[in-house]
Amino acid sequence: GNCKSTSTIVPQPDTCLVCWNTIEEGRTTTCMECNIKMHQACEEQYRKKRKYNHCPHCRQRGRLAVII
Repeated sequence: GNCKSTSTIVPQPDTCLVCWNTIEEGRTTTCMECNIKMHQACEEQYRKKRKYNHCPHCRQRGRLAVII
């Protein structure tokens, strides 16, 4: 029938949403809307491809912040 998958990938708290590796110490980027985390370098690579700043998880624009 008209069965649609509603599964959503939920990253572990210390997993980068872009590269899926564990986030150790260092600079990270987090989404202020959904609280996912990324390595800052991964977020920069992700953003470079799209020319604007949005969360790869919730897609909200302008909600990313660098945490030192």
